[in-house]
Order: sequence, then C-alpha cells, then structure tokens
Amino acid sequence: DYIKKIFNEINSELKDYNIFCNLAPVLDFNINNQDILKNRVLGYDIDSIISNCSLFLDSCLVNKIVPCLKHFPGHGALNGDTHIQLSKSQDDINLLRSLAPKKIKNPHKILVLLESGDEILDYKMTISYFRGANIDIFLGGDHSYSSFELKLEKIKKFINS
Repeated sequence: DYIKKIFNEINSELKDYNIFCNLAPVLDFNINNQDILKNRVLGYDIDSIISNCSLFLDSCLVNKIVPCLKHFPGHGALNGDTHIQLSKSQDDINLLRSLAPKKIKNPHKILVLLESGDEILDYKMTISYFRGANIDIFLGGDHSYSSFELKLEKIKKFINS
C-alpha cells in the first residue's frame, strides 16, 4: 500500500502539472550493485520488481500518464554508467537473455514508438518482441527519438483510449 500511495502521489502530481509521461522507474536488477541504480530500481528480485511494476502501471493508467519502462534487462548487470561511457557486462549473454520476459502480457495496452534510424536499438527486433502492441515507426531518426514532438497527439489519444 505504501508503494502504491507513492506512485499515485507522483503520477497525480505529474497530471496536475500537465506532464503526461513518467520516465522515472527503472525496471531492472541491480546485479552489480551499481551506484547509478541504487535508488532507482523497483525491487531487488524478480517478484518484487514485477509486483511494483504492476502497481506503477496501474497508477499511470488511473492518472492518464504514459508509463515508460526502461533498461530491462541488463543495465544493472553492467560495470559502469552508460550515461558517461560505453559500459560492458562480464555476465554471460545467456544469463542476461534469461532475465527478459519471453512474452509481453496484454500487448494491446502498450504503445511502442520507434525510429528506424536508431543507431543503438534494432527496430525490427523491437517489432518482433512487441508483436500485438500498438507500434508506430518513424522512418529515419536516431536514438534520441528526434520525432517525439510529432507523436504527442498520438500519445494523448492512446492515453485517453
């Protein structure tokens, strides 16, 4: 109840200020106890992360806020901070892949915005993974999602649907 209350307070405040997207939560394991993730992850084991993520998503929907879940899986398995430098993981790639959910539940509740020119993420792999979700692909662009402003109306419609 305490975590749910916090999420509701945050998302309600965002709504009051006409901010329609919450970029804050990090859906990841902090495997290597990285300082960058210490107070940003939604839990320290898979069950608490899933439970808290569900509370976060419910709070976003109630407050008509677009949730953004980022970094899962693997950011917490890196050595270093990707905001500063290229970081690598010493963990086995199979371990990192095993952390990812095999199938997205309720894909119709997800809006995926992609740019084909993203130099980091392969948009074709994202399309495959999020099959059944609402997917919008901007041809061109880059990893900073340079077409974001063009998608604001689409995001608002998705939130209100």
